[in-house]
Amino acid sequence: MKVVAVIPAYDEENSIGEVVRGCRKFVDEVIVVDDGSKDRTGEIAKGEGAIVIRHHRNLGVGAAVSSGYEVALRRRAEIVVQLDGDGQHDPSEIPKLIEPIEMGEADLVIGSRFIGSKFRFGMKYLGNIFFTKMVNLLTGLNLTDAQSGFRAIKADVLRGIMVHNPFTYTQESLIRAYKEGFRIKEVPINVRERKYGKSKVVRNPLIYGIKTLIILSRVVRDYHPLLFFGAMGLVSLCIGCLLGLYIIFYVLEKGTVGAYPRVILASLLILVGLQILFLGMLADMISSLRGEMRTLIKRLEVNGE
Repeated sequence: MKVVAVIPAYDEENSIGEVVRGCRKFVDEVIVVDDGSKDRTGEIAKGEGAIVIRHHRNLGVGAAVSSGYEVALRRRAEIVVQLDGDGQHDPSEIPKLIEPIEMGEADLVIGSRFIGSKFRFGMKYLGNIFFTKMVNLLTGLNLTDAQSGFRAIKADVLRGIMVHNPFTYTQESLIRAYKEGFRIKEVPINVRERKYGKSKVVRNPLIYGIKTLIILSRVVRDYHPLLFFGAMGLVSLCIGCLLGLYIIFYVLEKGTVGAYPRVILASLLILVGLQILFLGMLADMISSLRGEMRTLIKRLEVNGE
């Protein structure tokens, strides 16, 4: 099977050369996505034999990974191995990640930093626990490291899912892969201390957390629309009904409606809540039809039609 490594990189001139050299021992091709670096990252990677894709400005790790996937698929990759360009991931562990795919045991393999490891990130580690729990809740999986950027992915998975956010991709890609019926597995990896610079992804933990929650909410919207819209609709409907009950009791006690704005507000909340609930049911029906169409397409592909 043709194995291609995809390495998103931003200002990693001190480490990218070593990473590319290490990867070339275990893969057929190396693709480095230079995400608008201001240093010599792309030049050094190209000198080490990598195929370099350059963004003219920094678009984010999610966009860089997507660009790398597209090029890898165009070059007929059968397995894509993704790792960071900062040197924390050990290229010698690539065979460990691709083995479950080659053996037919998985379609997507995550390199977990926390299986049998004492490696911790402080606040980042706590954030990782939270978002991994969120992914597990949405998928029913029992992952330990949903945010790991060291992973091996079968080409079929990349064709079957779409990652929309340029900011990050880790959680969204896992949930979409699971929802599309692909098999996910974790294997333990070792993580090396970063030698140069600081993380380009988690510069501000608070902003990172907020953006990641927004991404997860979009995935819930796409795959569980009744839950997503239903929750909002019920909140609006309940507030409207409670306010309406208050107005009724006020009328019974005082003999007058009182302030008309609250009557208008209660009516609007009830109407909006009902509309959102209806939208949720409609979106859920569309989601079910999409799932049936996806199943039909897969059956046609299996039958060679």
